Amino acid sequence: MASRLNQIGVPAQAFDSWDVGIFTDSNFGDARLLASSEQAIANTFENRIDPNVVAVVTGFIGHDPNGRITTLGRGGSDLTATAIGAACRLDEIQ
Repeated sequence: MASRLNQIGVPAQAFDSWDVGIFTDSNFGDARLLASSEQAIANTFENRIDPNVVAVVTGFIGHDPNGRITTLGRGGSDLTATAIGAACRLDEIQ
């Protein structure tokens, strides 16, 4: 998605969800977001991501405290988007 956006002239960059602060418990297949995710997401978007670039973030996955990839289960992509939107205090997510 980020590549295509760049091709049509929309500046974009791809990110893995854990690189923007999506941290979960270790319950693979139905992981829950850790409370620390909200501040990690806010810090990442405030300090590391250019506000003039569309951030394309993978949904449905995160990292547990041991750095293992986890999946969030049903609705995980929506949860990822909602967590980012809430942490960034946005009025709308798409």
